[in-house]
This record gives sequence, C-alpha cells and structure tokens, in this order.
Amino acid sequence: MDQAVAINQKQIVSAVEAKALRDQALLSTLFFTGCRVSEICSLRVKGFYEEQGFYVIDFWVKGGYKGINPSRKLSRRTIDHLFNKYTNQTGIAGITPHSARATFITQALENNCPIEVVQKTVGHSQIKTTQMYDKRVAKYRESASLAVRY
Repeated sequence: MDQAVAINQKQIVSAVEAKALRDQALLSTLFFTGCRVSEICSLRVKGFYEEQGFYVIDFWVKGGYKGINPSRKLSRRTIDHLFNKYTNQTGIAGITPHSARATFITQALENNCPIEVVQKTVGHSQIKTTQMYDKRVAKYRESASLAVRY
C-alpha cells in the first residue's frame, strides 16, 4: 500500500466539481465509497441500482468479474490521469486515487461510524488493515485519560 493521505472535505468538494459529468461520477465514486481503482475499472451500468431507498453499487473485487465489453471500460492509467488532472487543478498535489480510499475511511471514522462497519464497507478482511488507513489527527480533548477521575 502506498502512503495514502486523507484530504479534507473542502478539498474533496473542489476536486469533485470536475467539468465533465463522467469525471464527476468517477471522483464521487472514489471519494464516497472507498472503493479501489480496480473496482472502478470493473463497474458495469447494471451494477448500479436502487434498493430500499438507497443507491447501491456492486463491485467485483480482485480476481472477480471480467467485463463483457472491455473496450468501454476505463483503464487504471486513465483513472490515475483523470484523478491527477482534477486534484492538481484544485491545488491538491501529491495524492493518488488510493488517497480517496484513505479519505473515505478517515471521514467515516471521524463521523463516528463504527470501525467494523467501515471495515465491511471497504472489504477488508482484517480490522488492522482498516486502522492503517485512519489518518485522523489526535484529539487530546477526547483522550480516555481525561475521562478517568480518581
């Protein structure tokens, strides 16, 4: 895993405001699902649907589904290029598409989503892997030491 960094909400919004609708969808999917680039590459239109009032995206993970029409899929290189294009345009340099995964995990944890739920959402088999993506800044006011009174 590269040293993915998490970016803040203002930077996410700035990057996602891409000019092309397809590119907005690409960046939104990266930042708001925590998926891997390889999972984006495997997406099919029928993998998007609504269920019980929620929009759902089915991802096929490493070694999984191969698309029927590979000439229409975005390549990893194209996704990297588009990601860099839009993040550089907004002044966010030195991050990769994998940083979107770290950002998603960090934001979910920052907003009090249980780590077990985040782990399941991003498809980690070990909670330690999810913990490695947690880029939250230490908040000393929330330290357990402050809760203990003798």
